[in-house]
Amino acid sequence: MPQEIESKFHVESLRIFDLIRSQKQIAGHNLTNQEKVVQDDVYFDTLNGQLFSQGKSFRLRQSCGQYAVTFKEKLTGNHVRMEFEETITELQAQRLLDSDLTDVFQVKVIQTAISHLGTNRINPIFCLQNNREKWCLGSGLANLEICFDSIQYMDIGQSRFFEENELELELKEGDPEFHWKITNLLSQQYTLTPSFQSKYERGVKLLNVFG
Repeated sequence: MPQEIESKFHVESLRIFDLIRSQKQIAGHNLTNQEKVVQDDVYFDTLNGQLFSQGKSFRLRQSCGQYAVTFKEKLTGNHVRMEFEETITELQAQRLLDSDLTDVFQVKVIQTAISHLGTNRINPIFCLQNNREKWCLGSGLANLEICFDSIQYMDIGQSRFFEENELELELKEGDPEFHWKITNLLSQQYTLTPSFQSKYERGVKLLNVFG
């Protein structure tokens, strides 16, 4: 499974996004390839949060007409996770939402998630919609993805929701030192406090999913 290195900051005001965007560069490196996408995610776990308690997560994402499942596992440190992702069909996605694993168990990512649950049933836990604006930031040594996220966390019945904004930096390739340099620079320049929660952990807390 590939290793994911990312940093997150909760952003109280969208003005921060405007300020970063207007500069058109960070530390002398140009922001390029702007792209806007909508991501609809459903997170799965057992009813008592077995994956959550192990520092793991399992997600179904629909975006740009495609479906993908992702399993993540937290490693040492707050910014590093192992990530395993696989594209599935719309029919497989619907089976998963129905907690019917008959036609989807052969998907390796789903097998991996289920292997951590024993005999416990997997269920949809909560959903979110993320309106994401993506930028690329590159140097000769590394490439980052800079994301302005406007997120709505919802329970499965969509009777309760919370809205937040988040700045996310993910190392796509190259030297991790470039990632830490840009993370520290943005933190200092805009007085941002790092967040060490994944979106799954944040949603569980906001929605008080497991009591």
